[in-house]
Amino acid sequence: MELSWSSLCPQEHELKEATSLPLGLTLTPLARSLQHAPISLDLLARCEKCFGYISSAAQFDRRRWRCPICAQYNATPSRYATPVLRRELPELAGTCVELEIEGEPESKQLQPLTILVVDVTGDGEYLEMVKAGLLAALDGIPPSQFVGLVTYSDSIGVYDLRSQTPHVRHIAISEDGQLAVELDQLVSLESIAVELEPHNANICHAIDSLCVRPEVDKRGFGTTLEALLDFFGEHAQLVSSARLTCFISGLPNHGVAGLSESLYSADKSLEPQSSFYHQQGERAAQLGVCIDILAGSQSFCALATLSGAVDPTGGVLALYDNKLSDVIATDIYNILVRPQGYNGLLRLRCSEAIQVAHAYGNWMSDKQHPDLFHINVLDQFRTFCFDFEFSNTAEFKYSSEQKAVVQVAFAYSKLHQGKLKRFQRICTVQQKVSRSVREVCDCLSVPVLLTLLSRKIIAASICESVQDARVLL
Repeated sequence: MELSWSSLCPQEHELKEATSLPLGLTLTPLARSLQHAPISLDLLARCEKCFGYISSAAQFDRRRWRCPICAQYNATPSRYATPVLRRELPELAGTCVELEIEGEPESKQLQPLTILVVDVTGDGEYLEMVKAGLLAALDGIPPSQFVGLVTYSDSIGVYDLRSQTPHVRHIAISEDGQLAVELDQLVSLESIAVELEPHNANICHAIDSLCVRPEVDKRGFGTTLEALLDFFGEHAQLVSSARLTCFISGLPNHGVAGLSESLYSADKSLEPQSSFYHQQGERAAQLGVCIDILAGSQSFCALATLSGAVDPTGGVLALYDNKLSDVIATDIYNILVRPQGYNGLLRLRCSEAIQVAHAYGNWMSDKQHPDLFHINVLDQFRTFCFDFEFSNTAEFKYSSEQKAVVQVAFAYSKLHQGKLKRFQRICTVQQKVSRSVREVCDCLSVPVLLTLLSRKIIAASICESVQDARVLL
């Protein structure tokens, strides 16, 4: 976690406005590995007022401890009674700590699950690069992970990877997107995804057997996506998190939410033309499913529309206009092989004088708690941004004593000792405040500042207008 001011925070709104620069932070939850210690969450002391977690920034006074976020005094539990005890506690060991959560119910899903969704239309160049990337990635994926393979064109093809000889079942997609039979009636969870290690050769043979259907130019991607989410919804008791890595070689033009290039104009190419994919993205986020879309095409693919399925789920959206680029295979490898965190829950708390004005990232806000964010899948490079503003009710009154404090709590699951286990990271950062414009500007973090400005400019150009974005620039 990095703040836009590396050591000094402006004391009040007028001082921030005088600098003409944003106040905020960038956050990369899994940027570095941390030593973790097992602990029950019930043992962690929390503030009675703001519900922040106790941390190394807390101050102890006999039978009380002072919350660094809201300055509330709380009764000190026996776990923190003496300095000798506190020196041994993992939650007080540093500004950023990771705790392995004990006492949680046994996870209903013990291994990660990835479904590869491949477009078998087009000229075949992009498919060959996809196949090369997938075959290379199989060597780096954890052997206990479950993998499935699905193709689509004017039909959905589901591979049974338990068979040594590639065996695929097809379901035709009608023009209106109806399927002759539901996916869960055709295949079971055990047949749609298999454990990698004992079935590695079968998966390699199935990927090798992929070939284009040059006579078909119908891509029923919307129907395929909907059918897979229906399938995971039927098996929600067994699957709590999954990743759909989807490859498309042109505009989805068949079945549910079929798109037509003739409906798009140059001045509206960045506007979504259908709400279907956004609805599926929100649905996937609720099911714990992450959706990636990697498009390889020189023609129009309606990525502004398709991004609605990606953004709420924490997935990756990419376009490759050079279908023979080595970057395609490299990106596929990185997406599938990098260590992942699953079912993430992120909460940010800060001093009363400041509040979050905007949050930028691929996530879904909780419907009951707007400052709680759901992140289905992320790796060590996934970064989020928060833009702060001063609240109307408070400011930093005592610049010589008071500190600006930000605490991030991030709970997630990761593969540990062969199983998905639950962890929580707590990071607490505090800074002194200043009345001096020069002192504040001297402490600027340029990388964080440029990241915040880029996010704000992009959001303004999409949500408002290009003219508003130029004003920010």
